[in-house]
Amino acid sequence: MYNRYMPNEAACPVNLELLGLLLRSAEERVVEIVDEQDPKQRARLAVFCFQRAHMRDMAVLVASRCDERTLRQADATIGEMLIEQVQERASKAKVSKSRITLARAA
Repeated sequence: MYNRYMPNEAACPVNLELLGLLLRSAEERVVEIVDEQDPKQRARLAVFCFQRAHMRDMAVLVASRCDERTLRQADATIGEMLIEQVQERASKAKVSKSRITLARAA
């Protein structure tokens, strides 16, 4: 007899301890950890995180550290969505960093 149980969850591309560390870490630390990973593993992690609603922000952060080609290879549809979200995030960051001047009262 064989085991008919087939999980419907995708396997995490990193070990669960590392995933837990990423979830508990600040953005700067996440970037440091993710930059140490293999580019393909990084792209797979971005796709894995994107597929979970509570990890979407981390998915975009991880995807920002990937090149577009690798994201598309990991998953064409999700990779394309991540690329768009990374670009939107970058354009919002540019707008929010505009210089603010205060009016001077005479």
